[in-house]
Amino acid sequence: MLGLFRTEEPILKPVFKIEKKSRQDGIYIDGMINNVTTIFTVDTGAARTVISEELYLRIPEEVRPPLVQSHSLFGADGNPLRELGTADFGVRLGNFSFNMELVVAHIADSVLLGLDILVMGKKGPAEIRLADQILYWNEQYIPFKFAGELSRVRKVVAADSTVVPGYSELILSAYIEKTDLDGWLSHQEFLIEPSADFMEKSSLIITTCLVDLAGRVMSKITLVNPFMKEVTIHRNTYWYCTFNGI
Repeated sequence: MLGLFRTEEPILKPVFKIEKKSRQDGIYIDGMINNVTTIFTVDTGAARTVISEELYLRIPEEVRPPLVQSHSLFGADGNPLRELGTADFGVRLGNFSFNMELVVAHIADSVLLGLDILVMGKKGPAEIRLADQILYWNEQYIPFKFAGELSRVRKVVAADSTVVPGYSELILSAYIEKTDLDGWLSHQEFLIEPSADFMEKSSLIITTCLVDLAGRVMSKITLVNPFMKEVTIHRNTYWYCTFNGI
C-alpha cells in the first residue's frame, strides 16, 4: 500500500487513473468545496477525489489554497491529464463537513467523488441506493440525482454452446456483465428482461428471471423457443438485456 505524503519534491509519484465522465449519465450530488456550491459526480473507479481547474478558480482568491505538485494522473485512455497539484480543501456533503487533500486537474466534471471519500464513513463504505436515489454515507442519507441508463442495460454472454429444440424451454448458463458500481449498490437482486430487439434477432424468448449481481458473474437464464425450427446458441454469443431493481 502506497503512503501519500505532501512534499515539495516527492521521490516517487503515485499514479492514479481518472475517468472523465459524461454529464449525460451518472450519479450527481450537490455539495460544497471551500463554501463554493458545486456538483459531485460519483466515480467508484477513481482512487482519489479530483476537482476541476474551473472550480478551483471559482474559489475566492483570498481563501484559495496554494497547490503542491505531488501526483501523476492518467485518464481512462491512458494519456496523462493536465494536473495543477494538490491542496487541503473544505468539503461538505449533506450535513457533514471535513477537510481533505484533493487533487486539482483539468477534467470535464466539477468534482469526481472518489474512493478516498466514499470509503471513509464511520460505519464503513457508502451505499448507493438507486431505487431511493439516496447515498447512505457517514450515518446520513444524502439525496442524489440519477441521469442516464446506468446499470440498466447489461451484456449477457452464453457460457457454452447449446441447441434449443423447437417448441421447447431450456436453462442456459450465462455470464452477466458487471460494472464498478455493482459493489456499491445496497440491493443487488435484479429482474433480467430481454431487450426489445432480442426475439427479432434470435427467434427466442428470455423469460423474466431474478439474478443476484452480488454473487458470481454466472447466472441461469431460461430460453424459450416458440417455433418449430431449432436454434443454436454458440459459446460467447452475447445479447443485451435490461435490468430492473426489486
